[in-house]
Amino acid sequence: MSQHRKLSRLGETAPSHLYKVWVIIIIWLQNDFTGSIRAALMEMSFIGDCVRHHEAAKAVATEWQYVAIVLDRLLLWVSARGVYLFKIF
Repeated sequence: MSQHRKLSRLGETAPSHLYKVWVIIIIWLQNDFTGSIRAALMEMSFIGDCVRHHEAAKAVATEWQYVAIVLDRLLLWVSARGVYLFKIF
């Protein structure tokens, strides 16, 4: 019973080789996860940059589409007036 209590207090009486194993496992996991987390963050950053670029390009395309519609209507109006004027003369 007393041995169980001692081990439950953060493993103070655990053998030293268990500490070494846990330290090695923790270091390995940190290195492995740090690399994969860093790679995942870089990929998420790249995806975010692509989405922002796509939204900016879409906004520019929408503006040019509006300009094209305005020019289309203007040229339609000018050509309609021109046809009407030439019919009179």
